[in-house]
Amino acid sequence: MMYDLDLVVPMFRPQAGWNQIMAQRLEAFLSHLPEVKVQLILVNDGTPSYVSPDDFACLEALCAVRYESYPENQGKGYAVRHGATCSTAPFMMFTDVDFPYEAEDMAMMYQYLVDNEPDVIVGTRANTYYEVAPTFRTWVSKSLKGMIKLLMRLPISDSQGGLKAFSPYGRAVLVNTTVNRYLFDLELVKMAAHQANLQLDTLPVHLRKEIEFTSLSPALLLREGLNFLQVMFKPVKPIHKPEWVKTAKVASGSPTPENR
Repeated sequence: MMYDLDLVVPMFRPQAGWNQIMAQRLEAFLSHLPEVKVQLILVNDGTPSYVSPDDFACLEALCAVRYESYPENQGKGYAVRHGATCSTAPFMMFTDVDFPYEAEDMAMMYQYLVDNEPDVIVGTRANTYYEVAPTFRTWVSKSLKGMIKLLMRLPISDSQGGLKAFSPYGRAVLVNTTVNRYLFDLELVKMAAHQANLQLDTLPVHLRKEIEFTSLSPALLLREGLNFLQVMFKPVKPIHKPEWVKTAKVASGSPTPENR
């Protein structure tokens, strides 16, 4: 089966009933793209005991599902890269396990990818994000954006939104990132921005109204502070654009999968 879009979703210690919640949000997303063949790639980041084989039936009723798991927790960046290495569709997206962004925005991002053919799309959080985010998370987010502008001078300062989309070239850049946890997004944006022939675009995205925020521990902030320094000073290597066959577009408007 050839798919038009691979949707990579990392997961860690999913809550009870996660599959039913995900099925509702996945169905909302797919309802906007009725002609698109989607494969959901779930990557369990070191918590296989939290998932059972029976959990997937409600998801498989909506689209193809590929489940990946490994025994030890490695971090979101590692999990997303693992999912990207499993992706063979011409386009790929990733988002968080709770599908935090509006289904319309997810569908819009896919259609923008098809219509405009950028290599990486970064979902940038609308100002309404700061109206609902906890005060401390807002401070951390704005501080990080300020440091990116001041110290790294990247074209995109809002690197951490949990919705991004990729062409095969963008996916090749993604799988060459090395940060395993929170700031792999920043490393991705820096690498993408320094590729000579890569098109890097942004789209505004909006949180669902009922979103719940996770806490930011001091240990996490310390670790990611060190990762920030690593990303800032690490030289960017050129990533060569992969070869793929450009053929007639399928019903969804996307090209057939690249020739690997």
